[in-house]
Formats: sequence, structure tokens, C-alpha cells
Amino acid sequence: ANGVVTGLKVGTTTITVTYGTFTETVTVTVTEPMPEDLTIYETVSYTFGNSDYEELTAAGSYKLIGLMLISAGESGSFIKHNDGSKYYKLTKDATITLEVTAGSILNLVTYNNELALTLNGTDVTANGAYDKTSGDCTYTYTAAEDGTLVLALAEGKSQLYLTSLQVIVPITEDYTYTYSQGGRPDGTAETSTSEVEFSGCVVNNSWLRFGSDAAYIKFYAVSGAVITVNTYDDTALMINGVSVTPVNKVATYTVSETGAVTIQRTAGKNLYISGFSLTVPSTTTEHIYTYDFNAFEGIDNDNTGSLKLTQENFTGVNSFLTVESGTVAYRGQSNDVLEIKNSALSVTFQGTGTLVISARSTNNTNVSSIALKDEDGNYIVGTYTSANVQKDDTLNVYTVTGSTNEIVFNITKAGKYTLCTLSSATVNGVEVPTGRNTRLDSIVMTDEY
Repeated sequence: ANGVVTGLKVGTTTITVTYGTFTETVTVTVTEPMPEDLTIYETVSYTFGNSDYEELTAAGSYKLIGLMLISAGESGSFIKHNDGSKYYKLTKDATITLEVTAGSILNLVTYNNELALTLNGTDVTANGAYDKTSGDCTYTYTAAEDGTLVLALAEGKSQLYLTSLQVIVPITEDYTYTYSQGGRPDGTAETSTSEVEFSGCVVNNSWLRFGSDAAYIKFYAVSGAVITVNTYDDTALMINGVSVTPVNKVATYTVSETGAVTIQRTAGKNLYISGFSLTVPSTTTEHIYTYDFNAFEGIDNDNTGSLKLTQENFTGVNSFLTVESGTVAYRGQSNDVLEIKNSALSVTFQGTGTLVISARSTNNTNVSSIALKDEDGNYIVGTYTSANVQKDDTLNVYTVTGSTNEIVFNITKAGKYTLCTLSSATVNGVEVPTGRNTRLDSIVMTDEY
């Protein structure tokens, strides 16, 4: 009724309410505001008990429920246990199929543990963990790779009773949560579709305060992820039960196993934080390919002098090299080197990395050339330290003289790259004939993807 209340703040026990000429003192309890929930991992949950999911009994029948595909198979079924029961049950060859990503966590609640689980056709049932301390059985499994997860009845069993199914997808990208008044996150994370769980965390001016020893922040992360917590001071806090002491008000913790991450205060100590961040480890792998002169297919290294090579010679460790339209020659016995001319050899990068070559001319006084071009014909910049390497005045084409010289090409995008030679180059305004073959002592490709 448009009354006015003043003096509300945490810790207040009485307030004065004024309405017109009427004034009254009222005893109150003022609680601190809670921050809003955030989403940094995706969760899909299905509860079977007391639900109205369509029963499947006909051979070949199936039902798509959200991300879950239920199939009755040819002789099985997906049916309620009985009216009012909290279970649905799978029989015979009925299945539940889910598409998951590496690190996804499957949580099941069942009446029994008579289940079989496959990932991409491989039985992974034993990789999960059962817990039947009381009542229903819980089963938890973490997917080791992307693919198709199929839940079915174990062989020789009669029926699998299901109460609920949950799939949690851990954070797969770097994420930062910064507390601000009202508990809002920074940036686009406000519209994220998953959640971080707060319990007992309260707003205290510009900080998030852990109101008791039981208070926590919980989210899911992949193994190797680095958690950084920004704190009010250097008082130790607990992350996954491990005491972590901040350095200059920053606490750092590396996740050892994919799953839940819980942040709490040390028992009896105050903990105030302004935010936390998660840095996900790189998912790329370094693939290294090194050419081996002694591993060409169909060549007797001890008795072969000079021989033109074709793609059939490039097998095994040398199969990362592709013969193009130019000349690729084998020079054995006393030379033991590859010779190329024109657009000769190519490599294909799936990601980014480097191509490192050792190139030289056909003798100590001749001048040869070497360059690396992409699919659009652009020459790639090379780096070198040898005085026997010189760059063309305008193009990323390099002359080489005498003994072997290392040149490093940095690859910044996926695609095909071709080692080639030119008939001439211009160095310091002087045209230099480079029509001879170029010799390659080594080729090392490092591809990260």
C-alpha cells in the first residue's frame, strides 16, 4: 500500500515501517541475495518413473525423445513395469542410443545392474562404475571418444529396469566467470545453455562469499583443464578436496580426471572470490613425418645409382610425400640424396605446423633454387640462418649453394603445399640462373590437428 521501509541490510534484526502517520517497529530476518545460476556444461536428463513415454512393443518400432533414440528391436520392448511404478524396462534386444562427445558422462539409475553398454560397437560396460549402497543401483560411465553410445540388456538377462538417465557434456572451450553485482556473468555466457551449481554462496558487496563450510560452486570439466580462482586474499581454499593456497590472490588447480569440479572454503575460514576461469587443454596432436632415404619401395640402396622416382616408390614412412608433375630423382651410392626439379613433391597438412627441409645445390659452386607454394600458387615465407641461402628480391624463393642448408616454412592453414624449383632468381638486382636440380637431404613435416 505504498508504505516505505528503510534501513534494510544484512544483519538487520528490526526495521521501522511508516505508513502515513502510522509507525511500527518490526522484527525481521534479512538474508543475503543469491547469485543467478550460470551454464557452462550441457545436461540432458530423462526421468522414466511415473512418466508418459510411449511404450514400444511392435517389432522394429522406435521413438526419438530429445537426444535419446529408443528402439524395441525385433523381439524386445520398452514398457512400464506396471501402473504406478517408477520404472520403465528394456527387454531382449531393445536399445537406447545416444550420440556423445569424448568426456561425456552417462549417469543411470536402475533397479538392477543387468545392462550392457557399447561405444562405437565396443563393449565398455566394465569401464563404468556401479554403486548400490542403498535402494536403486547407480551406474556412471565417461566416454573416451566421440561416437554412438548404445544401452541394452546384458546377454542372458531378462529385463533392465530404468529410473532415470542423464548425460553431462563437460566444458570443451575456455570459459571465464566474473562476479559482478547481481551475480551476472560477463559477455555472451549469460545465454549459455548449461549450468554451474551454487550452494550457500552469497553476494557480499562486490564479492561472492562462501557462507559456510558446506557452501560450494560445482561444474564439470575435462581432464587437464586448468582452474583459476581470483580471491580476496591468500587464504587457502579447497578444490576437489585439495587445499590450494593462492599466490597474489590467484589460486590455480589442474583437473586430473574428467568430471565434477567443486570449489569450497577451508573449514572455519572465510572465502571471498571475484570469479574463476577454466582453460581447456589443447585437443590437437602433433604428427611428425620424416623422410627416410633408405626406405624407398623397390630400390636396392647398395646398387642403385640414379633413378627417376614415381609415387609407387613412396610407401611406408615416405608415403606423406606425393610426386607431382616435376622431376623427382634418386641419387644413391656416393650421393644418397633426393633431387627435384620444377613442381616436384607435395605434402598435405590437416592443420598447422612446420615443414623443415635441408637443401643444397648439385656441387659446391652451382646455384640451385627452392620454394614452397600453396594450392593458390602463393610462395610461403621461409626462415634460415646459413649464408649460403639468399632470398629472391620479390618472391619467397630461395637460392642455395654448396653444402646442405636448413630452411623452415611455417604453415598457418590446412592444405597442400608443393616443393618446387625455378629456372632463375633475382638477388640484389642480379638475375641468377638456377635451372639445375636441387638436392634435398632431409624433409620433416610437423602437422598439428
